[in-house]
Amino acid sequence: LMRKAGHENIMDSVNLNIYGSYPMISYEFAISQKPDLIIIVHYQDLAGYIGSYLPNTEIRLFSNEQESILIRPGPRIIQAVKILSEL
Repeated sequence: LMRKAGHENIMDSVNLNIYGSYPMISYEFAISQKPDLIIIVHYQDLAGYIGSYLPNTEIRLFSNEQESILIRPGPRIIQAVKILSEL
């Protein structure tokens, strides 16, 4: 989705043959990649924790409706791409 929306994805460097199509990554891994943008769709209280390690990184939180669109595969995937492309 990130690529379709015009963004780079830190998971592009991960071998998905080892981790599977939907890998679970640690916060430490995400922080170690020093991304320009972090999207948090669950556990919004982590924004402050992650932000303390990456002060120059934009952290985006989403409404419950947007979260539902972003995390559930299905026909609303076009809406998900639109949401992400507006970042």
